[in-house]
Amino acid sequence: MKRRIRILLIEALVIVLAVSCLGGVVLCENALRLPANHRPSPPAGFGAPVEIQAADGIPLKASWFPPKDPGAPVVILLHGVGDSRRSFGGIVAMFQRNGFGALAPDSRGHGLSGGDQFTFGLKEVGDLNRWCDWVEKSSPGSRLYGLGESMGSGILLQAAGPGTRFRAVVAESPFATFWMVANHRVGQLVGYAATPFVAGAFVYARLRYGLNFREASPLKQVSKPGVPILLIHGTKDENIPIEHTRFLASANPGRIQVWEVPGGDHVDAIARAPVEFEKRVIGFLHAN
Repeated sequence: MKRRIRILLIEALVIVLAVSCLGGVVLCENALRLPANHRPSPPAGFGAPVEIQAADGIPLKASWFPPKDPGAPVVILLHGVGDSRRSFGGIVAMFQRNGFGALAPDSRGHGLSGGDQFTFGLKEVGDLNRWCDWVEKSSPGSRLYGLGESMGSGILLQAAGPGTRFRAVVAESPFATFWMVANHRVGQLVGYAATPFVAGAFVYARLRYGLNFREASPLKQVSKPGVPILLIHGTKDENIPIEHTRFLASANPGRIQVWEVPGGDHVDAIARAPVEFEKRVIGFLHAN
């Protein structure tokens, strides 16, 4: 009887591992790519088109809105998953009327930029550093700032550690670590069974693509000394819960300011409270 129970337990474990591995493969492949028909172009006349190359050779494209006055500050804008630079029309206008220039890139695997895969910061931080190089050459003397949304905010925070070129950064609806947000998102579909699927996906990504998603961690960088950070998060965000921002803020309260938007959803602060958004963001950047 005991032997039969042991055999059943081993069989159950093998089934769980097999399902986790298969689920992890499917999860990983779907999480790293967008459908080909879901990569919109920017609207006509949306800034000056610019292009650079990433370290792995893929083309990275952006829209450039130079500052009106030479040497005026410039902000780099980073969008979320499934989005593109075209989503920043209102924010670009806000920065322009306050004397800022702006650069709005399409992240790799999005919009008109190359690549069929995105990596939640593992490669995008290097891409962002190349955009910083481009801005410094194109607008010498400009103070450099960053604003990111969702995945873009996670990328920005991963680039905001010691040695960053940014004077200050604003991150709306950021994730604390990719492990945490992946478990949350998968958990919305399968409940407590999420962790084995996510673990399988992480192992597959490491073996198949050499991507260690444990290192996709804004928390790791914000815990270190660095530039001032403003975190913005809606209290009703179900995509990336506000607990991620609270966790980040608790890691380095002397460096981080937080604006919790009452009733706010995912990256909707400017739509919900446009006047306050402009006042807080512009005021924060001018102060730094």
